[in-house]
Amino acid sequence: MNNTHPDRVDLLTPFGGFDEEWYLARYSDVAIMGMDAKEHFLWVGHRIGRGFNANWPSLGSLRELADALSREPVVSYCIPVMDRLSDLQMTLADNLAEHRAMADSVEFVVAVFEDEQVTETWVRDMFADDLASGFLRLICLPRLPIWHFGRAKNVFRGRIAGQIYSSLDGGQFCERGRDAATLDLLRRQGESFVFHHFSGHWGDGSSGRVSLPARVYDEVGYDEHLLPRQFDEVDLILSALAAHPQLVLAQYATQESVLQADSVRGYLRCLAREITVTRHPEPSRRAPFNPKSDGYAGEDPALAAMQAMNEALSFLKNAPGATRRSEWVGRLRRGAEDWVKLSNAEALRLTLFGAVNVPVLDAVEVTCLLPGGSGRLSGAHPKFIIDSRSSPMPEGPTSDGDFVLHPLVGNALVADVL
Repeated sequence: MNNTHPDRVDLLTPFGGFDEEWYLARYSDVAIMGMDAKEHFLWVGHRIGRGFNANWPSLGSLRELADALSREPVVSYCIPVMDRLSDLQMTLADNLAEHRAMADSVEFVVAVFEDEQVTETWVRDMFADDLASGFLRLICLPRLPIWHFGRAKNVFRGRIAGQIYSSLDGGQFCERGRDAATLDLLRRQGESFVFHHFSGHWGDGSSGRVSLPARVYDEVGYDEHLLPRQFDEVDLILSALAAHPQLVLAQYATQESVLQADSVRGYLRCLAREITVTRHPEPSRRAPFNPKSDGYAGEDPALAAMQAMNEALSFLKNAPGATRRSEWVGRLRRGAEDWVKLSNAEALRLTLFGAVNVPVLDAVEVTCLLPGGSGRLSGAHPKFIIDSRSSPMPEGPTSDGDFVLHPLVGNALVADVL
């Protein structure tokens, strides 16, 4: 069971949701215990039959809901989607059917980022029984300004009930053979592994499939400072291994692995320790609904440049000390130069800043305010100010005729380079 009780109030949505004010007014002991209403309900309230809104003042008549709230699955398959209803329509029913016989050990959690509720409506109409039992859970969130893998995949932190977080793309099929390998590893080694379910073929989506203890996923998570695509899952693996050196990297016995990539091998050479690797028989797998070519990243120069930047950012973050720092900063700068040259100006602006209406200024300079910096601005006007600090200036025009932008992606080094 996860160390922190998961936020599963999504199960209450069909019943009108959780009413915090009602709960606090009805149960005075909550304030005495120093807990907020939702936390109390998820930890204690539902276990002693308490209700969650005025229409449902007791769980006595909602035994299935009470059971769903108390489920303790082992593996949580987490699927983030935005504008991908067609993928779910091709895969979700099959994935649920494949695992229904072991529903006590597994949960599927779908996070939908949309404003129109089209995907939410389809899922609720098609899988009402699975939602009611907690075998399938649906988290509904506002649409992201841009699709960013790290941000989308981080929404499950603190929300899953399983011991193991396992990533799954909306267009992928999930076979029980993967469960067997993960569960066997958990039985033998406990929560001491990161399992990369890579088949050795880069275009089939398996490079993005990873399982690791939920407590490590909650702590480390995906790096939201990386650019929107490429290397997000590998960075999660490297970051988890850097934060917890005792973890073992499990992988299938294939010719290709993440550790064999030239860039990763260069990073590993700078580490003061060896990563312990275990190899496991590869289960039979079903091809994804939307496969890519094996070398798809290299075929798109802009995507390759973005991957080079994310690799450099990951290595800079996870390497001890200043080892090879200048080499990776140089690689970051070269990748940034390539990305800018290859990208349409409007697409680049939308990626960096979203749909901000940037005025046409006869700007005399561009100033980048970085975390930890003094924040001093020159007296020149007008200028563009890119503010990536933790407490940035308000975005938009200033009284001096300048214009402030907040980067949506990248960290301070990326903002400085670009």
